[in-house]
Amino acid sequence: MKNAFIVIFLCLLGFQIYASTLHAIVIAATNDDIPKVAKGAQESFDDVKREIKYIEKYTDLYVKTYYCSGSSFNRSKVANIINNLDVGSDDVILFHYIGHGWRSTNQPSNWPNLSIGYEEDEYGDILDEEDKAVDFDIIQRALRGKGARLIIALADACNNRQNSGYYEWDGIRGNASLSASTGRSSRVYKQLFENASGYVVAGAASSGQKAYISAEDGGYFTSSFVEVLKETTTFSQSASWEDIVKRTKRRTTQLAKGENKTQTPMSSISVRGDGNSYVSNSSGSVSNNFNVSNQSQAPFEAYGYQNNSAPVARAVFYDGTYFYMMSNGIIVNDYKQVLGRSVYTAYPQNFKYAICYLTPDGYGGYRPLYYQVDIYDNIWVLSQDVYGQLLSSIIGKITY
Repeated sequence: MKNAFIVIFLCLLGFQIYASTLHAIVIAATNDDIPKVAKGAQESFDDVKREIKYIEKYTDLYVKTYYCSGSSFNRSKVANIINNLDVGSDDVILFHYIGHGWRSTNQPSNWPNLSIGYEEDEYGDILDEEDKAVDFDIIQRALRGKGARLIIALADACNNRQNSGYYEWDGIRGNASLSASTGRSSRVYKQLFENASGYVVAGAASSGQKAYISAEDGGYFTSSFVEVLKETTTFSQSASWEDIVKRTKRRTTQLAKGENKTQTPMSSISVRGDGNSYVSNSSGSVSNNFNVSNQSQAPFEAYGYQNNSAPVARAVFYDGTYFYMMSNGIIVNDYKQVLGRSVYTAYPQNFKYAICYLTPDGYGGYRPLYYQVDIYDNIWVLSQDVYGQLLSSIIGKITY
């Protein structure tokens, strides 16, 4: 009777019992002296915070946030947060840094030093790079030593020699942002954040490389991570951290390549208990001015694209204009409007998949046009003559 009273009393007080806690630590140089870096860091900071809200919505985790930006972006505060974390054995720690980074000549680890903060010394002078820097290797080891079930530590920072700069850009070509009206998958979120155990550590650039940031889209690495997480939790029925990181690295590399730059993220992963990621058929539409064809999308991963360094957003050349194809098959333009998607081809003996492109029908609606893509990534248009003979011609090409 006494136990029943306690349960009723807790319910009346509105208590909610959570299985575990997500400790989300996000650090961003939003007050950087370089305007484009500051604006880009703010974009990435906001993107990550939005994703944390989705994690909270679609899992049973209790979320505690520790945000360091603006005047709060300093090494002492970050150190206090990490040192004072009260972590349970079933908890999750997410650490995401967005800011400057560098490496010293004899640095033992391949991870960068993170230039955290704008702190002043006892004389009122701003601390130099060496005095305010913290080796990301030390941070990730400290987090892994907390005893949480899952550690996710990400650093969007340069990893080249000191004073080489965090390279800024106006915008990222081909960086389409996915917004799906079908919502996210609670099952996938739980696989990634509630079932998985181990650690995921990743940096935006390999040793000796720069990391790039866009004033409009944020850090290339952070943007890629957020978009891959969106795609996976929207279109997949199962997911693994290995696949999330692999696709994030691939997308980051390709976005940099699109600007004639080189940026190859690095990672260290040891995770068990999550799912095996694959792209499933989407039953809904993508939020835009019109719905995408309801035909089943081509399973890109099944065609081995993951072994061909295919980007998450690939440029499609057609009729003198560049479009962008996401890894889930959605096709968008420079204005991030959805134009169509990949579908199964009706001619599997000749083509590997088809593109369903939506065009205005003149009556306020849209009609689908179908194009075929061969094994050489040529885009073909098929038609019939008056005798019913199939005609074909190349009108474009998938480019990388």
